[in-house]
Amino acid sequence: MTDSWSVLEDHCATALSTSRDLLTRLEAGAAADDIVPLLQREYEAVAGVREQIARFGGRLPANSAERRDEVAGHLAELMRLDEISRDLMSRRGVRLRTRA
Repeated sequence: MTDSWSVLEDHCATALSTSRDLLTRLEAGAAADDIVPLLQREYEAVAGVREQIARFGGRLPANSAERRDEVAGHLAELMRLDEISRDLMSRRGVRLRTRA
């Protein structure tokens, strides 16, 4: 059986991989139609991360500081990649709608 930390780490890895792929394609000049599927996958991956954090009661447990710090680093990297991607899309006139 997989522990909750491993599931969270897997979701983080998927989200990071998808975010990096999205950024690479944006930097290469991909058309908006080409990035929509990646944006959807990224959204789903990040939703998985959120869901796993919610299973921890919204807070990462302190009993595994090394794993917590690693996940926190992944989350910081996700936020950094998201900011860069949004900036690139904004400069190209791509506007994102938020989901309700």
